[in-house]
Formats: sequence, structure tokens, C-alpha cells
Amino acid sequence: TPAFPPRTLNLQIVQPGQQGGQEVMGYDATYNDDIMQLWLGIGSQIDGLGHLATGGMYYNCNDQKDFAQLTGLTKLGTHNIPPMVGRGIVIDMAKHFGKPFLPAGHAINAEDVKAAMSEQKIEVKKGDVVLFHTGWIDGMFESKPAEWGAGEPGILPDVAEMLAEADVMAVGADTWGLDVV
Repeated sequence: TPAFPPRTLNLQIVQPGQQGGQEVMGYDATYNDDIMQLWLGIGSQIDGLGHLATGGMYYNCNDQKDFAQLTGLTKLGTHNIPPMVGRGIVIDMAKHFGKPFLPAGHAINAEDVKAAMSEQKIEVKKGDVVLFHTGWIDGMFESKPAEWGAGEPGILPDVAEMLAEADVMAVGADTWGLDVV
């Protein structure tokens, strides 16, 4: 699972209270169970507008002192997002550009997305979850992790506007962000 250090995922498989053949269920049975400890900011995730700031100021001039409490964000978080169920659409931008992966800094504009959708016979509808395949994780995460974390291919604002006009439910990519870096 891609993660910026020190973020990790640890999985431990245990036999709770059953070591040495102890019976805990009242009959001859044992089981293995999994304990997982992970940072939520790895792999697939959703970030709200309270994720990143500049100088303590978040989206729409919200000062961190006004909403970032020890117990959690009081606004701009993801805590009010309902469960999302919708049709998933994958637009393969790497295939569109004829590359195994797009390089860092490769900007994807709305015309690129429209052309890829036409080639791949994809129609985006209201309520869809639109995912962009750039090949970035497969192409760079293990082989060049420093480069993977220093930049990425991504969309430009005109793509976000196009998808907002289509009234999609969510947008994602196989990158650590969504915008071009």
C-alpha cells in the first residue's frame, strides 16, 4: 500500500488465548485472527478540505484554530460523507498517451480526457465515480520512491470543472493526489 514515511500498515496474525493447544471455545477448535494497525492516510483514502493548509489557513479562509480540535475536525472533514455506491468508470490516460505510465508533471486537460473517453468508448453519467489510470504507482512507487513522492501526473482545473458539470459523485486516480505536481 503506497505510503509516505512514517506511515505504514502492520498486520499480525494471532491465535488469541489458544497457544499450546488451549481450548477457548468449549470444544476442539482453534482459530486465527488478524490484528491490523494502519495509518488511514495510505492507499485508498478520501481527504476533505481540512486535509491541507497554508499558514494555518484552510479552504475558504478557515483558520485551524477555529475547527481543528484534539477530538477531530468540527468542519471541512470527511465525517459527514455518506456511504458511496455508484458506477465506477476508469479512464486509462496512460493508454491514451501510449505509455506504461505518465511522468511527473504531465498535465491532463479536459480535451485529453474527452479524447480518451471517446477512444475507450466511455460515457460519464451523473453519480459516477470517475477514476484516472496514469500508471504512476505501478511505474514508480517501488523502483523510484523518492521520485514517486516528489511529483505526479494529474488533472488540471478544467477537468475538475468538466466532471463537476457532469455531476459525478467522486473522482480519484492511481496517484498520491489528483492534481498535477
